Amino acid sequence: MNTHNEVNSEVYLLDRYIKLLIKLNPLGTGWEGTYNGKLTPTSDYWVYIILQNNKIFRGHFTLKR
Repeated sequence: MNTHNEVNSEVYLLDRYIKLLIKLNPLGTGWEGTYNGKLTPTSDYWVYIILQNNKIFRGHFTLKR
């Protein structure tokens, strides 16, 4: 998502209990797989993206260690 056209988008990463893990910077390097400095476990995670035009994208992925 590293695009200069969507610099004001909001990107949220949540765990399977819908706990917010991090709000990502759309121009940043991404998520390193940690929460409070500790590695997160193998599990399913959800991504919630709100673009500048208020279009919403939702998705999920499995993190494997």
